[in-house]
Amino acid sequence: MAPVYPSSALVKGFTADVWESGFVDSTENLVDAKVKKIIGDKNIGFEEKALEAALATKWRLCILNGKPIGTRVKYKISFHFKESIRMLLCANRARIGNSWLLKCS
Repeated sequence: MAPVYPSSALVKGFTADVWESGFVDSTENLVDAKVKKIIGDKNIGFEEKALEAALATKWRLCILNGKPIGTRVKYKISFHFKESIRMLLCANRARIGNSWLLKCS
């Protein structure tokens, strides 16, 4: 599942890369997911949105000797956009996630 860009971050033009890790269990679900590092703007919702997306994703199992096994994974979720897209969204009062963008600064 693609992460939802935090609306307050989009309005302000903030970006980030979030590195996470977790364990994919035998039911192809991610458990024990944790944010390991964030490069970019912090404390604006990137960490939460990245975790939500990772937990909602159906992961594929690793197969070892023909048998499925759980495995530890590390991954990066990027929150970046082109400025022209941000301005278009702002001009059209777009809906992002559960919020309406009413104005952009």
